[in-house]
Amino acid sequence: MITTKLKHAALLAALSLALTGCFSGSPNPRTDGGGDGGGPTQPTDPVVVAPEQPEALAVVVNGNIVDAGTLNVLESATIAFREDGAASDSVATVNGEPVTQITVEEGSFSFTLRDGASPDVVRLLVTADGYFPKAFNIDFTSGEAEIESLLTLVAQAGDDVAVDSAEDDVADATTAAAITATADSANAGGEATVPAGTQLRDSAGNAVTGTSVTLNVGAINPQSNTSGSAIPDGLSSGVDGQVAVPVGVVDVTMRDNLGTNIKSFSNPINVSLRLPTTTLGPNGVDPIETGDEFQLSSFDEETGEWAIEDTNAVVGALNGAGTAYTASFETDHLTLFAAATNPAVCTSTFTLNLSGDVPGLYGLSLQSTSRGFTYYFNGTTVTLDQSFMSRWGIAANAEAEVSIIGPAGNAWGSSDGLVSICGNTLNLTLENPVASTVEEAVTVTAVCSNDDEVRTNIANAEVKYRETGSGSIRATARGVSGEAGSYQLVDLNADADSYTVSVNPRLEGVAPFTQTITPDGEDETIEFNITCPTVTGTGTGGG
Repeated sequence: MITTKLKHAALLAALSLALTGCFSGSPNPRTDGGGDGGGPTQPTDPVVVAPEQPEALAVVVNGNIVDAGTLNVLESATIAFREDGAASDSVATVNGEPVTQITVEEGSFSFTLRDGASPDVVRLLVTADGYFPKAFNIDFTSGEAEIESLLTLVAQAGDDVAVDSAEDDVADATTAAAITATADSANAGGEATVPAGTQLRDSAGNAVTGTSVTLNVGAINPQSNTSGSAIPDGLSSGVDGQVAVPVGVVDVTMRDNLGTNIKSFSNPINVSLRLPTTTLGPNGVDPIETGDEFQLSSFDEETGEWAIEDTNAVVGALNGAGTAYTASFETDHLTLFAAATNPAVCTSTFTLNLSGDVPGLYGLSLQSTSRGFTYYFNGTTVTLDQSFMSRWGIAANAEAEVSIIGPAGNAWGSSDGLVSICGNTLNLTLENPVASTVEEAVTVTAVCSNDDEVRTNIANAEVKYRETGSGSIRATARGVSGEAGSYQLVDLNADADSYTVSVNPRLEGVAPFTQTITPDGEDETIEFNITCPTVTGTGTGGG
C-alpha cells in the first residue's frame, strides 16, 4: 500500500509539472517559431487524468433482510418506501437516482436521501415470497451519517405458523359458492370465508376480471416471540399514554388468476383467529373469556399505515379441547389484522451493560410476543430512555428476549429467556462465536484503462463483505480514518477459505462488482478498470 501511494504521489507531481509547462508563458520548443515566441501554438498530446472522487453522502442506510428464525439473508425481496401513507419522494440510490421502490437481491441494500430531503421517518414496506409482509421505520432524527438496519421477516412455515389456501372459479367477479380457507396447526390457527354471491374488487374498487381466485390465510402463534417479528412497525407507538399490544394476528389475501390482488368486497366476509386460554383479556389483566371484545386494527400493505377498524374481534366459545377460544369479526377488505389490548406505555429506562467480547458495532435485538426489532449501537452500555420506549411501543409490563448480533449476523450473547425491559438493568457477558478472527483493510483503486500508469484510490465507495458461500448478512466496511480509499473489514473468520467483497465505486460507467479475498490479516488492494478523462494542454506564443 505504501508503494502505491508513493507512486501515485510521484505521478501527480509529474502531471502537475507537465500541465504547468503547457499553460505557462515560458517559451515552448514545440512551436513553429523554434521557441522564440513568434510562431503559432500547437496542442500537446492528450493527458489521461484520474477520475473525480465520488461525493461523500450526508447520510446512508445500510441494511440486510433476513429470515427471523435463521438470520440468513433472503435471496430476493422488495422494498417500497413510504411517507405519510404515500410513495416517499425523499429516497435515492447511493448513486443518486431517485427511487420509490427497489428489488433487493441476496438480502443486502443501501440507500440515501435526495438532495434537500429531510424526513424524520421513512417507512420501508418489505415483501418476499413465502414470508409475512412487514413495515420498518427508519428514523433520521438522530443525525447519524451511517445507519445500520437488520430487517427480519417471518416465514410462512414452521411450528408457530399456520397457512392454508383455497381456490375456486368465479363468473363476472362474483363467487358462486362460499370460499373458505382454514389455517390450522398445533400452535396457531385462523380462518376466512367469502360468502356466495360476493363481488370481488381490486384496490380501486373495480370488479376483477379473472375467472378463478385463490384465498390465502396465514396465522401466527400469538404467544411465541415469532409473532412480534411479524408485526409491522407503527401499530404500537405510544399514544395518550397507551400502546397497542397484539394478542392475535391473521393475514388474509386473495388474488385472481390474472395476478390482481382482491382488496374489497360487495358483502362483508368472515374472519377468525385462535387465541390460547392463557391470553389475557382486553384489560390486559384478567384471563380471556367468551364475550370479550378486542380492538381490531388492519395494516394497509400499499400505504404502510395501520388503521383501527370500526368493528372489534369478539371472543366466542371455548373449543372442545378446552385449549383455545376463537375471536371473530366481519370485514369488507383484506389485509393483515391484529387484535390488541391497550396497556400503559413504559415510562422508565432500560439499561444494558455489556462485558467480555464486545464488538465495535452490534445490533441490539429485542424479541417478544408483541414487538420485534433490532437497533444498532456501539459501546459497553446501552440506555433506552422513555422517548425510545414510546416511539417503539414498549408497554410497562413488556418482556423480551434480548440478544446481541455481531457484524456477521451471528449472536454474541443473549438473555436467559424473557426479561423485563421497562425499568430494568440487564448485564450480559458476550463471547465471540468465532474461535479465531482477524481484521484487515482493503484499498479500492481505480486503474485507467486508457493509461494503466494512472490510478487513484477511491474514497466514499460502498464496500460490503461476507464469508464466501454463506447465507450470512453482508457487513459494511467503514472507511479508515486518514486513509482515502481504504476500508476496514472486521470480525473475519480466520478459518474461512475466503470472503467475497462487494464494491460499488459510485463512479459513472462503473457497475458494482465483487472480488474474493483471503482472511489472513494482511491488507489487500482491489483494483478495477475505468475509462478516464483526458485533457489537452495548449502552449502560448509568448510576448
